[in-house]
Amino acid sequence: MAENTKGKWEPRLIGNYAFDECASSLQKMIRRSKEYEACFWGYVLHQSSFGGYLWRRLSIIACEDIGNGTPEAATLVNALWSNWERLHKHSKEPSLDKFLLPCQAILYMCRCKKTRENDSLVNLIHENWKNNKRLEILEISKDCHTEAGRSQYGKFGNLSDDKEKLRLEMWFQRWSWISNKAYKDKWEEEIKEILESQGAAAQKYFQKVGIVRFNPFADSGGDQSFSLSLLDGHDSGFVISSLHTRQETRIYLKPVLGGKAVGFVLSKEEEQAIKVAK
Repeated sequence: MAENTKGKWEPRLIGNYAFDECASSLQKMIRRSKEYEACFWGYVLHQSSFGGYLWRRLSIIACEDIGNGTPEAATLVNALWSNWERLHKHSKEPSLDKFLLPCQAILYMCRCKKTRENDSLVNLIHENWKNNKRLEILEISKDCHTEAGRSQYGKFGNLSDDKEKLRLEMWFQRWSWISNKAYKDKWEEEIKEILESQGAAAQKYFQKVGIVRFNPFADSGGDQSFSLSLLDGHDSGFVISSLHTRQETRIYLKPVLGGKAVGFVLSKEEEQAIKVAK
């Protein structure tokens, strides 16, 4: 409940305690592990129909004053809060049965190992931000899930840009690296082997195409002849040329290994087609 005091509304507690002082007492007693005193101030807030506020305050204390000293505290507070809300739906009265739940939470929090590093870090980041002490994005953050990473390394799973091997090396050696490992990842080598084999197999697929149209004969109109090059990831494959005249069309196919013809001399158009494909 609240009353109008000197032109402003203030919460009214049983025993005529000041609301802000009661809330502060609750937190100070939890910090000092004073079980009875902490539960007493929780009782005052709860029985004054400020049960919702009490739970919100406890959830903050669990992070601010206990934190990773006992990380389970936040989970327990949330679970008891949920149970309390189910009871509260049926009756808004601040009964003693309902107070059992926040009382259990307060007792547990008093007995917890505590650290205030969470609150210190939050305030440190905030003050540094206000003073323009900001961090730069590290290069290791610019992997293929970012626009900057894709522009440099391409997209994961693209087997046609000749960069999948590099992407996998970067992923397993740098981008997915974690410190303070709990245990060895028994699946990593197997999935790494599968992905690398897919990348290696993709190098054997035709993935590069180059075409040049031209007119080698003066009596033919338009560029109806062409040289077409199909190459895999190692620049091997073939180049096929079609020479068109008014009387006939001739087709020539020449093997290519590592970007160079094998056993045949390439025409300038065929060399150009291979260059376009690369």
